[in-house]
Amino acid sequence: MNRVLFLSRTDFPAGDGFVESLNSENLNCMKTKIDDLEFLVKNSDVTIGFMKDGEWVNVADFQTIIVASMFNAPVVHKSHMLGALALFAHAHGIKMMDDVLEFNSGKLYQMMNYALNGILVPDTAYGPLEFLKRVFVNDFGGRAVLKSAFGAKGNDNYLVESVEDLERIVTENPEVAFIMQRFIPNDCDYRVVCLDYKAKMVIRRTRTGETHLNNTSTGGIAEVISLDEINPEILAVAEKTAEVSKVAYAGVDVMEDKETHELYIMEINRTPQIMTGSFVEEKQKMMKDFLLSI
Repeated sequence: MNRVLFLSRTDFPAGDGFVESLNSENLNCMKTKIDDLEFLVKNSDVTIGFMKDGEWVNVADFQTIIVASMFNAPVVHKSHMLGALALFAHAHGIKMMDDVLEFNSGKLYQMMNYALNGILVPDTAYGPLEFLKRVFVNDFGGRAVLKSAFGAKGNDNYLVESVEDLERIVTENPEVAFIMQRFIPNDCDYRVVCLDYKAKMVIRRTRTGETHLNNTSTGGIAEVISLDEINPEILAVAEKTAEVSKVAYAGVDVMEDKETHELYIMEINRTPQIMTGSFVEEKQKMMKDFLLSI
């Protein structure tokens, strides 16, 4: 039995009828909207599914995925979802038409990519608001970070401690594609700058005030830490992340859970500030030493 999933931009009866007409003894077809997909990374296990007639359907159970009108503007804007879906499809041997692995931007794609490659990331959810509310209560223990899938410098990044706050933030920001992550208790995070996939510099960032963010752009205190003083596991996971991302010049953000001491990859920055920001002289020396070594 070949199970085929059709993904569409919107609900339209003609499409439902067309898909249903394809069903036969050896062919089972189903249609849902792209926006109905529910992405979940939990304990490094990745699942994608959707609700259909009151039942949860696992995308891993399909053999083929067809994206309708993929390159029309409304769908292109959902490219980060399609890229993450393509990663999942490849990992499960699912044929995807068309292959959209080139859509590799955004934090959702990053989290999916790292989890599928055995790199520990915070439990992450993306999908409809009702799905996020269920995960917030049932899986994340009622405390999470809600952030833009394309955010930078701490923008559109919220600590959420109630379902009401979650619903309010999502509803008040309809233009923002939010991912939700389980809150990691921490004292700081580490920006590991990699050149040619090797750690060359580490900046420890520590938040100040009441914010949950360690970013220097939100008032965090930054200090350069010698590579000899850093837990080598932090350097190793940062280098692996850069390699998996195929980003030779990268700023990899690593956070240690202060209770379990597990190391989580928060994100990778493809062009970390090197000519501006803090520690410009140290960055200049790092880059010069690297260029002289190749």
